[in-house]
Amino acid sequence: MPPREQPLIRIAESPFRPEDAPTADFVLQTSDKVRFWLCKAVLARASPIFKDMFTVPHPPQAAAAAAANADDDYVDGKPIVRVTEKAAVVDPFVRCCYPVARPVLDSKLLTAMYEAGEKYEADGVRAYARQEVARRALEPEHCLRAYLVAYRFGMTEEMKVAARQTIYV
Repeated sequence: MPPREQPLIRIAESPFRPEDAPTADFVLQTSDKVRFWLCKAVLARASPIFKDMFTVPHPPQAAAAAAANADDDYVDGKPIVRVTEKAAVVDPFVRCCYPVARPVLDSKLLTAMYEAGEKYEADGVRAYARQEVARRALEPEHCLRAYLVAYRFGMTEEMKVAARQTIYV
């Protein structure tokens, strides 16, 4: 059986590319091999989970270089932190943490992003996802889907608004 090909490593969209982020001090790599150049201070402020994660020392670059997995721990002198989420979820997640334009989310992505917000205890991410559910609850073409997302995450007020809106559909 031939060995499985590893997916190619890709670079995230702007403003999380290395040339756009000269102050980045780590690289976040998603499960689908997309790399985001980020600042620890921004993610630590947005998420206590990331804050705690950054207190765990990364192996020194010299030690990593001596090991067989030298390319797996650092890129451009910055430590790589891997997450289990795909880039489609990480991109809007970090956009909610940074002072950049907020992402537009479809219902599936909205659900995944709220789950990531819960996992990393990122209040700002959860609040943005909740606002999006509330906004969609008022739209006749999205109210049923908004109701389902609100129900899944126990968003009682958003469920009520969406339920009322389904009467007009």
